[in-house]
Amino acid sequence: MKKFLSRFHLLSLLVLILLVTLALVACADQSNDNAGENTTSHEETTTTDPVETKSNYSVSVCDTNGAPIMGATVQFSLNGAPVCTATTNAQGIATAFLEEASYSVTVITAEGFICDGETYTFQTSFAVAKLTLNGVLGSTTNPEYISEDAGSVSVTTDQYFYIGIMDPNGKKLVVNNTSAIVVYDGEEYLPDENGIINIHLKPKDATDSKKPTLIGFKSASNSVTAISFSLEYLPGSIGAPLTLETLDSITATPVKNAPVYYHWTATANGTLKTVCDSEANNIILNVESRTSDPSNGKTSTTLSVLKGETVTICIGTLSSAAAGTEMTVSFELDEAPQDFNFTYRIQVSDNAFHPITNVTVQIYDRTDTAQPICTVITDADGLASFEGPLNKNYYARILLPEGYTAANDKTESEFVLSADPFGILSASFVIYND
Repeated sequence: MKKFLSRFHLLSLLVLILLVTLALVACADQSNDNAGENTTSHEETTTTDPVETKSNYSVSVCDTNGAPIMGATVQFSLNGAPVCTATTNAQGIATAFLEEASYSVTVITAEGFICDGETYTFQTSFAVAKLTLNGVLGSTTNPEYISEDAGSVSVTTDQYFYIGIMDPNGKKLVVNNTSAIVVYDGEEYLPDENGIINIHLKPKDATDSKKPTLIGFKSASNSVTAISFSLEYLPGSIGAPLTLETLDSITATPVKNAPVYYHWTATANGTLKTVCDSEANNIILNVESRTSDPSNGKTSTTLSVLKGETVTICIGTLSSAAAGTEMTVSFELDEAPQDFNFTYRIQVSDNAFHPITNVTVQIYDRTDTAQPICTVITDADGLASFEGPLNKNYYARILLPEGYTAANDKTESEFVLSADPFGILSASFVIYND
């Protein structure tokens, strides 16, 4: 019995040892599995893609005048492939939130504008792309410029077709078409009972000289309509001056940048004097050369005239304050005596414009060329002069000094009968070294 118990205890011990061993093996396998899982998890964590960065990319779209264009569709592309589109807001700005890259952007649609494919490429998202569009022909940003005094445009009833006029001063627009609708300076014009539209165009000042005056046309009919128009000078403008029959005083109400023009024909030789009762206004005689000189609160101007000469008289103002104020201009012709003589002067120089001394010049009456009426010799300044009645016409013949030839083989020339500020009549000759 004791032997049996002893064997039983030994067997139980062996079984216990076996169970412990199996348990240890199982724990070891579990540990390896966990270790493998931990290793795999760590490897997956270390191979995760990096976090991507996005930024706003903005583009500004405007017309040629710098005004923003709303509703334009812009396209963002990368390496030539479209990525997305965006639409400009009221400020002309379109924005896309994209992954950082060198995108290119262009406008693909914009109503009333030409999308010519202009492209901007971003170097950084901090930059704002700027794209400028030309309007379609006939739009306010791309009007059809008119340089002639008449023209024609084909229009519809849908939208205005605009023309641009660079020099509207002193002109009016005339349209003879019962279907025409014209918009100018924010106001719409319709034909009168005779089917005609007349619009007096406002003058431009120097600050607006490079901007066109815009006039829009459209049709009241449902079909395409050809509308003809003309530009006509207003009475008293530079293109249609008024006639001053006598030198009576005149009253005028000047408008800034829109002077009144008169033509007067001189009835005798002498000096024309004009006086205005306001120094804020301006009088110009013979537009190209005579200006006013304010004194004693008035504006006065003088001009030497020849009988039969047409004088252009320009009355206006450069002052906004004086514009619209009535002024009075008086005239007086101080006639020269019949035997009054003027000084005629001859200048002789070489082709380098150096004066030539001791040159003999013969003076002839144009009505009698057989004999010179006098002979003069140039001084050290190349000048020679003589006196004679103002109403005669002369010509001069140079006796060429040795070593000189005349231009175009001519040795005579008519004097230019236009007085300089000192009442001196002059002519110039250039002769050449052989």
